[in-house]
Amino acid sequence: MGKQTALTSFFGRKRAANGEEKVPDGSFRGSQKRGRILDGGDPETLVCWNSNGLGVRLRNERDLKQLSDFVAEHRPDVLCISEARLVAGLEGDEAVQTKIGNPKDRERVREWLSAPPMDEYRCWFSLSSSRYAGTCMLVKEDRVGTPRIKFQLNGESDGQVNSAEPDPTTVHDSDGRIILAEFKSFSLLHTYSPNNGWDEEHFSRRREWDEKIRRFVSMCREKGRPLIWMGDLNVAPEDDDLSHPEWFRSQKSSKHPVPPDPKDRGQPGCTDNERLRLTQVLDCGDLVDVYRVLNPRTEKRPNVEDAVYTWRGTPGVVKNEIGKYYKKGMRIDHALVSRCLLPRAKSVQILGYGADRTNFLGSDHCPILLQLCKEE
Repeated sequence: MGKQTALTSFFGRKRAANGEEKVPDGSFRGSQKRGRILDGGDPETLVCWNSNGLGVRLRNERDLKQLSDFVAEHRPDVLCISEARLVAGLEGDEAVQTKIGNPKDRERVREWLSAPPMDEYRCWFSLSSSRYAGTCMLVKEDRVGTPRIKFQLNGESDGQVNSAEPDPTTVHDSDGRIILAEFKSFSLLHTYSPNNGWDEEHFSRRREWDEKIRRFVSMCREKGRPLIWMGDLNVAPEDDDLSHPEWFRSQKSSKHPVPPDPKDRGQPGCTDNERLRLTQVLDCGDLVDVYRVLNPRTEKRPNVEDAVYTWRGTPGVVKNEIGKYYKKGMRIDHALVSRCLLPRAKSVQILGYGADRTNFLGSDHCPILLQLCKEE
């Protein structure tokens, strides 16, 4: 994979003739007709969703309507979207923050963000220079104000940007996998964590990612800064988070040899090493899995059709390497919070269900919704 450059937005910085507002930091507001911007508050309704290609969803009229209807129904204060897979604009080797490579995708996203209910949100993008990964975060400013946004986890050790490292407010993760928002009483980290893959190259990449996250959550704990971490974390913490544990744990790749370390064997997202590193991250950051706290394990396994898995296999496909996942699911999208925030966590809902992926909004992942109480 070649070198990639992640970008904050593909929109310009001036007001267009149609009234769309391009604000100085490269984020996007779809309408001037919005409520009063608050000085700063905490979001209470937070949603994360892996879109499996936002451009693809917006090209499909059914998916587009489902997505807009979903936002209109739940009115989240913050909506985090991962795997946007929108190509950021380039001219030669130089990144251009005001453009996206595909004009049709750019226009579709522009139209989506300019129409109700999306025009009530301010949107930040972190995109790659290829159609790969990428994230965005939409914030309802009339409820929570304008958070400080960063796109990397460096320069954080003393609360100041480290001059020896790239400025995390302007320089992005190379794949556009990170958006960090600072709200009144906590930080919100949205990530699209890399898949563990089947070979040492991908195992190494995932180990480095997990170590970077571990250092960051440790720093947040040391500074006493409460953290919420949401997104597609690409790991099922335990067998209870798999519809078919033995099957997932025994999977092998037809293209790669069996890993020499038994703890790297099995379906990506289900291996012992991934789970061990997640446990270490949670311990170092004093983070808790809100869904599992509010939905304790029981001896009886849930029905595979219930709303308990955030990713589900593709239906109706007969190819061995794809269709074999049909009617199977994993809980790999999460809402993790600092232990001190747990009393404020009212609920975590997995909003999709069933082998045919009801309420998945066209993706292979469904949205999850974290509901918080107000700060006392």
